[in-house]
Amino acid sequence: MQMPGSAISPDVSNVLYPYLGLQALIIFATGLVAFFAIWRLNVFSASGTVMFGHQVSLRAVRELVLPNEAKVATTEPRTIKVVRIGFGLLWIFDAILQAKPAMPSEMVSQIIAPALTNQPGPLAWLMRGGVYFWRFNPIAADAATVWIQAGIGFLLLFGSRRPVRTLAAITSIAWGSLIWVFGEGLGMLLVPGASLLSGTPGAAFFYVIGGALLLLDDSITSSESFHRLAKRVIGGFWIVMAVIQALPFEGFWSGSALSSIFQQMTGMVMPSYLTAPISFMAKATAANPALWNFIFVAVMAIVGLGILLAQNPRNFLIGSFAFAFVTWWIGMGFGFLGSSGTDPNSSLPIVVLSGGLLLFPTRVPTRTNASLFPGNPKALGVLMAIIALAVAVVPMLASLPAAASDSSIYAAVSDGGGLTDLGGRAAPNFSLVDQNGKTVSLASFAHKALVITFLDPVCYDVCPVISSEITNGISSLGKTGSNVAMIAIDINPSFTSIGAIRQFDLEHGLNTIPNWYYLTGSLSELTQVWKNYLVSPTVGPIGMLSHPQVVYFIDTHDRELALTGDSGSGQAPLAASYSKLIASTTRIALKS
Repeated sequence: MQMPGSAISPDVSNVLYPYLGLQALIIFATGLVAFFAIWRLNVFSASGTVMFGHQVSLRAVRELVLPNEAKVATTEPRTIKVVRIGFGLLWIFDAILQAKPAMPSEMVSQIIAPALTNQPGPLAWLMRGGVYFWRFNPIAADAATVWIQAGIGFLLLFGSRRPVRTLAAITSIAWGSLIWVFGEGLGMLLVPGASLLSGTPGAAFFYVIGGALLLLDDSITSSESFHRLAKRVIGGFWIVMAVIQALPFEGFWSGSALSSIFQQMTGMVMPSYLTAPISFMAKATAANPALWNFIFVAVMAIVGLGILLAQNPRNFLIGSFAFAFVTWWIGMGFGFLGSSGTDPNSSLPIVVLSGGLLLFPTRVPTRTNASLFPGNPKALGVLMAIIALAVAVVPMLASLPAAASDSSIYAAVSDGGGLTDLGGRAAPNFSLVDQNGKTVSLASFAHKALVITFLDPVCYDVCPVISSEITNGISSLGKTGSNVAMIAIDINPSFTSIGAIRQFDLEHGLNTIPNWYYLTGSLSELTQVWKNYLVSPTVGPIGMLSHPQVVYFIDTHDRELALTGDSGSGQAPLAASYSKLIASTTRIALKS
């Protein structure tokens, strides 16, 4: 699959922990100072000041974070407490998973790229923008993700008081929505093969729902009518999942679509007693897809109808927990195993949400200690969480202008298909002659980065545009561009003479560029190079030539770094975007 950025995600596994450690020290030190400063503060200004039409004093700030311990305990509906604590623990767990050393470099290739597959155009374009933001600084992006998720988690755990709970809920909704779009592709709802068995509609979807519940007034979530509505929504969810599983165009009634869900999980690193049931399901669903799909559809429909219609849905709810656990195991591989698992997938959030809403009577509140200090050190946790969010969000916002300046690459990515990771394999050698008749080979460009394309010397539309994009891109590198060789290889089997390629250079002003090389050779020599670089030309019935329009990027150690398609469009903005993409990728080739 072609994917922007996947070819050039650097290995930064040895950098992440020192970076996170430094930020943790800043968060902890700042939190302690702020905590004791607020605690010691009595009244700085009795009258305060007017802000946004309200009288505000430092006493009010202190009371928000460190309320008077003499105050009476407050109440919180049990439903909300279970949802708040459950999702708080999930966010913290996600932060721990996000801190795995491989995540900065694998986020694009292992998480976003699979979610991008077969997505509709507008969503794919949006997700590719997220890819380039991540690629702009993968260490900072991953660290920011860690602290945002940890901050949300601790705010939820300590956020029994309404102001903190509201902040936690809004942050959870905002960040969960970003993850649902950019990391999960709307939970894969818009692509063929969507199924609860593999995690649809995505964990982040439920994180957003959980955050929305926490925004509701306690009088609403404590009411019987809310409990009845929750039953309908949860029962309806299971019925909708059953319908999606049964839709013919999802492909689960025949073929390998159903089996592939389990087959993908057989490669997970787990003990044999855990993988054996997964392997069994992969084989069983491949042999009888219709039977097994009927079973899955029936179970989800029965669970949904039971929750929806039963006076006491407890037994059906427990059945949904059992089904969620089985699918979490055999369909999702527990979600977080492996180097690139960033969350436990959908099953645990489903259990937290439905269990919190239906297993605990909403009409019975629980008492919550309003005192945060000294009897209850929740305030320190709240402060640390808020500071963690600031440490994460402020650098991210500061990097937006620079990342936006790099956004001109997006047009080329969408037009040409992005970058293909070539895995750092050795570049195929060649021995050809340049426009001056000098024999050159791969060894002639030792310690230089190479940008290689294939051009037709008698082409008058696409090829001149591609050559211009390459030369403009490399010239934008300034002095570093002198360490780059721009190589065009003749792709037209009917025009292979030195005179033909020299004429092309002359017509398009390439003869004055010192590190431009247009290479040709005998037809047999060129044919071998075309074969090695997978760019065979096709000659039409009236002599028209077509050929792959590609650009290879070779690093300074003669390793293939990346490959991009190039439409050769004559539109000036698009050509400029390709030049930017070429320059950006070549910079990384020079550093490799």
